Amino acid sequence: LSGDAGLEVKMALALPIIPESLEHITETRERMLDAVTRLTGRGVRLDDPLAQVGQTCFYLAYHAACDRELQRAVARLYETACPGLLQDRADPPARPDGRRRVGLVSQYWHQHTIAKLNQGLVRGLDRRRLHVTLFTTPHAGDAMRAALAAAADRVVELPLDLAAARDRVAAERLDVLYYPDIGMSALTYFLAFARLAPLQCVGWGHPDTTGIANLDRFLSCDAMEPDDAGDHYTETLVRLPGPTIHYARPALPARLKPRSAFGLPDDAHVHVCPQSLFKIHPDFDRVLVELLRRDPKALVALLSGRDRNLDELLRRRIARAGPDVVSRLRFLRQMPLPDFLSLVAVSDVMLDPLHYSGGNTSLEALALGTPIVTWPGRFMRGRHTHGFHRLMELDDCVARDHDHYVDIAHALANDPARRAHVSR
Repeated sequence: LSGDAGLEVKMALALPIIPESLEHITETRERMLDAVTRLTGRGVRLDDPLAQVGQTCFYLAYHAACDRELQRAVARLYETACPGLLQDRADPPARPDGRRRVGLVSQYWHQHTIAKLNQGLVRGLDRRRLHVTLFTTPHAGDAMRAALAAAADRVVELPLDLAAARDRVAAERLDVLYYPDIGMSALTYFLAFARLAPLQCVGWGHPDTTGIANLDRFLSCDAMEPDDAGDHYTETLVRLPGPTIHYARPALPARLKPRSAFGLPDDAHVHVCPQSLFKIHPDFDRVLVELLRRDPKALVALLSGRDRNLDELLRRRIARAGPDVVSRLRFLRQMPLPDFLSLVAVSDVMLDPLHYSGGNTSLEALALGTPIVTWPGRFMRGRHTHGFHRLMELDDCVARDHDHYVDIAHALANDPARRAHVSR
């Protein structure tokens, strides 16, 4: 690998999608920190990190560990490898009309969770005080993209080239730049290293600290944050009231599909966990196994990964904890939104994964009246559903520990009256 700096960095940042165990997670993180530290100390150089590396540390957030040290180490590597990332281009002029220029940049301004969570924000910002520019990236377009564009005062499309994208944002001479998500898109991750506005903020679209020195504030939901949350971020944490999003209730199908459409028996107790499989932490395996052992009529419905090999990796891992019940896991193929909503509606209970909670998915379940069992984790990313429950002043489905989680899920699945009470 020597001589190809981009490939060396990629190898240093490589993370498993489905970790084999807790020990595997620990070993991976230790190896990553060691590799990043060595590359930084060696003075490796990059001309264009987006072109040469083109990835983020996305899967770190699913390890149930504090990522502050690792994310800062990775950002420091890029700062030393490519000092040009740290350009200071903030240059807002005087505003005779008194309206501050606010920019919102994401690669997901289309039919995507980020757009769903932020459409109301774009539309609702006070135009007497603010002028709103939406920074998009090339996309074929859809109804969500059109609605967002109509809600903004100005739309600027960014090319998928780091230097050119940086120039276009700088040309808008913003007062505030807001990234609803950082950590999924390599373009916005590397863009955030530059100072393109006097105040630069990140939201919880990918709920993890970035480690990036030029990001000033992490805008979060107070109801979702633990008491020591400030220690988890390199940014200054701002704990806002309310959910910090303006979410539109999903349009429900005119007719819900029955369980048989998903290959699920009518007499089963269906526990649905319709999350990306990389959100299923090894700690959650024991919960699933104990739940299935407790109730012979229980099934756990999961959504297959885009790569079906991920299904088998997760199945094998859970089988090590519960070989006697793994046959009652059901991996369902990816499906369009109306079918997904039907699946959630015909399930008895939704299971919120430990350590990385549902966000958009939980809001959809709440709209359908499907109860969600959750156990709030140590970090904000494991407390979304708990935060929604707190804001609604509901605690019926909030667990204290593993055993309590299983107790609640089992009781809800087996007691229709209790389930109906919670759903109200």
